[in-house]
Amino acid sequence: LTGYLLERGHRRIAFIGAALSEAEHVGRLRGYLASMRRARIKVRPAWVIGEERPGRPYYPTSLTGFRAAKRLLQLPSRPTAIMARNDVTAIGAIQAIKEAGLSVPGDISVTGFDDIPLAGFIAPALTTMSQPTEKEGELAAEFLLGRLERPEEVIAPRALVLECSLIVRAS
Repeated sequence: LTGYLLERGHRRIAFIGAALSEAEHVGRLRGYLASMRRARIKVRPAWVIGEERPGRPYYPTSLTGFRAAKRLLQLPSRPTAIMARNDVTAIGAIQAIKEAGLSVPGDISVTGFDDIPLAGFIAPALTTMSQPTEKEGELAAEFLLGRLERPEEVIAPRALVLECSLIVRAS
């Protein structure tokens, strides 16, 4: 998703929905940081906004996005694009941008992640990443059934990476 924004000419890209200190645990933030590093663009700490809650995970909401975008809009040099950790956070950011009298994507482009049903119906329709949720469910069910059938078996941890799809819309 960050690569898409870079391809569109953006160099001042913010990430909202996780703090820099959460990069180890938030894959979407790690992807953003890696893409910016590959493009040789310095990440501005003020442009990475989350709600740090030590020892307590949280799920960013539309209010998270609204507050983060408000903070970004107050900076002397604001980003030209915002990559939100999820779609509901992106929707909150769009609302804040509109309330400030700016346009999406004219003044600031906004992207989300998850492709929730509402993403295609808001104005402007949200550019986002779609996850293979059906495949995720299948894999989870297979794992659970395997554990039930062979509870004594020691299963080594494994990492699975599933491909996501970019859904380009109007934001």
